[in-house]
This record gives sequence, structure tokens and C-alpha cells, in this order.
Amino acid sequence: MNDIEPPICCNCSHKKQGELSCAAYPAGIPKQIIYSVVDHRKPYKNDHGIQYDPISDDFVLPEELGKGEIDSTVIC
Repeated sequence: MNDIEPPICCNCSHKKQGELSCAAYPAGIPKQIIYSVVDHRKPYKNDHGIQYDPISDDFVLPEELGKGEIDSTVIC
């Protein structure tokens, strides 16, 4: 059984509490970011120049971040 890794959005200062939206994507965070297909520590289309800004340095980044889709069903 695979461990479920939370998306980096869970540790981002731009994420809106209880929603899957943020300052970069007010209408909804793209699935490619939620599922860690892309690494949003780097610019991504239509992010208005806003990327991942960690709340805590203790957060462990997903191993597969930016390498393709992972089973990221954890909602934060």
C-alpha cells in the first residue's frame, strides 16, 4: 500500500483555509499542482507570479513532486 502524501498546497501561505483555492488560483488550484504533477516552487501557467511559499520548514515535500501524478487524496 502506498503512503498518501499531502500536496505542497497544505503547507503554502497562499492557500485559502478549507478551500482548494489560493492567491495564485482564486478560482481553484489546478489538478496538476494538487496531484504534484508539477512543482509549484517554480512558475506555472496563469499563477500571476505567485508560487509556493512554505508556512513551515518542517513540511516534507512529496517524493514524486514534479515527476508525475501521485495518489494525493489528502485535502487540507
